[in-house]
Amino acid sequence: MRYYANANRHPWTRAHDRTPVVAAPVGLTLVTYENPPGIHSAEERVRAFKAGPQAGWFNHVNVTAHEHGGHFRTPTSGWATCAAPSTAADLDVFWLARNFGETKVSC
Repeated sequence: MRYYANANRHPWTRAHDRTPVVAAPVGLTLVTYENPPGIHSAEERVRAFKAGPQAGWFNHVNVTAHEHGGHFRTPTSGWATCAAPSTAADLDVFWLARNFGETKVSC
């Protein structure tokens, strides 16, 4: 793929000295099956990210972790279901917060 070749030929460099480097609001969903060593729960994963060196790079407005889930909502999950959190539900919460000031989705 061309992206990978060009990324190798032209490595990314910062365009400014401001922090965070990524100033746009960022919502992250982490899954626990990708935990680093020593992290055993979703809560520990969020704490580890926020305390780690990568957190300072982003304007993170929503960081969550889930024991299960993936990229796509199941057909029966509906709008931001609380019974089965997923990346899609996190995106719903992120965009509600970003666009309408909502911070919770009622269950």
